[in-house]
Amino acid sequence: MQYSKIEEIGRGGFGIVYKAQGEDGDKYAVKVLNPAAFPQDDHAMLIRRFEREVRYQQMVDHPNVVRVIEHDLTTSPPYFVMPIAAGSLKDDLEADRTLGGAPRKPLFDILAGLEALHKKGLRHRDLKPANVLKFPQPDGSVIYGISDFGLTTPGVGQTSTLTGSNMAGGTPMYRPPECANNFRRATEQADIYSFGAILHDIFGGGARVPHSELTVAGALKPVVEKCTKAQPRRRYASIAALREHLFNVLDNETIYFFSREEEDVIAILKSKDNLTDEEWDRAFNLIDDNADKGVSNRNLMRALTLSHISSIFDSSPDMFQALGGLYADFSVSEDFGFDYCDIISDKAEVFFNLGDLPLKAKTALAMLELGTSHNRWRVERQFMRMAGHDCDPALAERIKMEVIASEFPFEKRMPAPRGVNSRESGSASSGVAESNGWTGVKVGYFTIAGPKGQNHDAVLPPFQVGECSWCAIADGVGSSAFAGLAARTSIAVVKQLADSTLPMAELFAFIRERLSEIAREQENEKSISTTLSVLRICGNKAFVGHVGDTRISHYRGSGVIVRSKDQTEVQNLLDGGILSKNQALRYPRRNVLLSAMSANRGYDLYEKQFAVQKGDRILLTSDGFHSKLMRRRLADISSSRVDFDDFWSAVKEELSSKKLDDDASCLALEID
Repeated sequence: MQYSKIEEIGRGGFGIVYKAQGEDGDKYAVKVLNPAAFPQDDHAMLIRRFEREVRYQQMVDHPNVVRVIEHDLTTSPPYFVMPIAAGSLKDDLEADRTLGGAPRKPLFDILAGLEALHKKGLRHRDLKPANVLKFPQPDGSVIYGISDFGLTTPGVGQTSTLTGSNMAGGTPMYRPPECANNFRRATEQADIYSFGAILHDIFGGGARVPHSELTVAGALKPVVEKCTKAQPRRRYASIAALREHLFNVLDNETIYFFSREEEDVIAILKSKDNLTDEEWDRAFNLIDDNADKGVSNRNLMRALTLSHISSIFDSSPDMFQALGGLYADFSVSEDFGFDYCDIISDKAEVFFNLGDLPLKAKTALAMLELGTSHNRWRVERQFMRMAGHDCDPALAERIKMEVIASEFPFEKRMPAPRGVNSRESGSASSGVAESNGWTGVKVGYFTIAGPKGQNHDAVLPPFQVGECSWCAIADGVGSSAFAGLAARTSIAVVKQLADSTLPMAELFAFIRERLSEIAREQENEKSISTTLSVLRICGNKAFVGHVGDTRISHYRGSGVIVRSKDQTEVQNLLDGGILSKNQALRYPRRNVLLSAMSANRGYDLYEKQFAVQKGDRILLTSDGFHSKLMRRRLADISSSRVDFDDFWSAVKEELSSKKLDDDASCLALEID
């Protein structure tokens, strides 16, 4: 879409933001790189940094992170488009520092946005009121979103190429002391310091010294002081811990106790993070007594903290499981405010992560009901993380049992899927889907662990972005746990950055950068490596991006064409006429890769474009699959079975007759 600039509405470190009108008549914010503000020698660095800002902002799909609508990074100067904001938190604070005595909305929106960033492994590093934008909603409410990702980084050390090691970034009044001279030191706690400085703006005010520890008078004093400790390790360990403390301080709900014993037990909970066995026994006796009397335990559940939950798991796992079940019941017992939904979600996450199978299933369903009944996007997403494609098959079966036994309205509660409009069945390791999304497609996929037990393959079923659909397959190289991490990371980046205008070369470059970042964080560059095949279909055209020996095969009628290229030593010798096909089968180094996506080596990106039509079948496979089922055999199976379900069943049956010596994965598509 074309945009007509109306007026300049802001300037950042290296960009200008314009109010613009799109061809659809709506107003947008267009951020354009402004290289003229810097010396010519810095232009290449600025362009890379601007591109990075767009990519990182695109990675985070969250209501409290400003959305990138579209971009053009190939034009000069490059630009990207965002929704137009009605103002910023800075504007609100200048109008009324106390925000009308109602600061909770922007504060908890900021925390939700920061948490979304941190879960992607990102740090903002320039959080301040001017970078928190305000967006009125149709129902009259307001949402605040974090913007300006120009200094965002995936982790400590990444900024050496884009920000000099002695160059300070960010805004001094909101910048933590460890980043005063070197932004490589930025951790999640750097963003927490900046949030504490925003709290000081609202609850303290007045002049302050940059990079210093801050304080305010009143109830917020301990929160501000802990946020802005000089030593990062003394700040809150996570956004969840900060949010819990902040909510408890700001919560002005009056507690009406049902008994003196309840008042005493809650006083103990509020005064101590770690209870003795006798104190926990007292709390559970009260819970049982309340149940016998038909009295609600909501006051006790609200008094529980993250520290309490972790400590009882350490001291009494059986009581932990019982408490988790009670907390799941509490989660769906009444209506809660948006802010408190997030507090419940944080605690439910601990119960889910540490709980046994029944507690995991009960907690996941409680989050589904809480998220959908309260229209809380964050909690809905939490359920999808708990019970989505990566869900353990045993947990999926347990959730199914809970749904049947409790007559849980699962289909009614399930959030509408984003992307391809599909119905999927199966476990985390397999699935079959039908869709009328982009052109219409039938899909089957599975990934099976080999004899070593640890599956290093990763599959991304089709999902739609604009007029195009994307899917991918990756096979981690080597036998260490980092191999699977490399495969899953590559798939995650494809899902995050897929865009109809994104060149394959840019996508793969970003994946390589992300693998390098993880390698530095893990202090292990040799073991983080994967093969990767990506397929994008737009209308009747298909586009391939490929590195390694995963494979994309195209079946039509009785014919088959491999649309990728095996980047192996044996294939290189075959292409050069040095080996015959029979010799290649016995070649001792047939699995040696010449190219892979890795942290410490370059790669050879193979790109291909081809036409597709109705009835075509396309298979994305790992080498553990296509080393057992030859493409000619698959062509015979495909041509003899017109019905896709029959074809897919035959493929799985054929593979089941083979003895696997590696992980085996296959994603099959039929153009409908």
